Amino acid sequence: MILNTEAVVLHTRRFSETSLIVTCFTRDRGKLTVLARGAFRPKSKYASVLQPMGYLRLIFYWKEGRDLQTLSAAETIQRFPRLASSLERMTAGLTILELVNACLHDDGAHPQLFNNLVAALHGLDQPDVQESTVTLWFMARLANELGYTLRSDECGVCDEPVSVREQNIPYSIAMGAPLCAEHTGAASYRPLLTQSWALLREVLAVQPEGLNSITASTAAATELYDAISAFIKFHVEGMKRLRVSPVAGKILAGNTITNTE
Repeated sequence: MILNTEAVVLHTRRFSETSLIVTCFTRDRGKLTVLARGAFRPKSKYASVLQPMGYLRLIFYWKEGRDLQTLSAAETIQRFPRLASSLERMTAGLTILELVNACLHDDGAHPQLFNNLVAALHGLDQPDVQESTVTLWFMARLANELGYTLRSDECGVCDEPVSVREQNIPYSIAMGAPLCAEHTGAASYRPLLTQSWALLREVLAVQPEGLNSITASTAAATELYDAISAFIKFHVEGMKRLRVSPVAGKILAGNTITNTE
């Protein structure tokens, strides 16, 4: 069967002297792996197309039960030139790709998550959007797609509204929700600064076209990134193998990165 679908390239690795194995997240089939024969031959039509963060249209030969499908054609749908303009944008994009690759199995389509992934890449390509905001926005929606919804306003134990107290909010990583004063002893938690909690509320509420309306401080973005990462790690085994994500955390904290290995 020949299939034609939109896709985002998540990861590539060399298969032979001339061929490339490409892991993609597709709109119609979810995550899958294809073999691009001849990708490294001179004048290959794939050379500049099959790159991580590429938003493409793929045509491939699909066979049920096969782990590796055979690519027939690939063309770019949209380019994101600003993604390669800075280390911060590149790292944010690669972090998002690695999250998708680590958390999803070859288990069918996730059309809303695909839309969110494309929206995140588009957001990172905008000049007036913070990389941290886009990353946090996508992470929250990835968690929701996996069935682990983050909450910002209701207690994870009793569902009562949680109000600001002093300088921080007790936030349960396991529940993905704050705790009211009555239930802080019912579950372990980490304190979130009120500005981090406010950022979480904004991130959960904003639509993709409104990402440029959020301005996050370094402290709030870093703390919230750590909290959401811990929440996903608590529920998803694959998160423990991430390599790019710790680098993203350092960039959010404003540290200089000299080695990403």
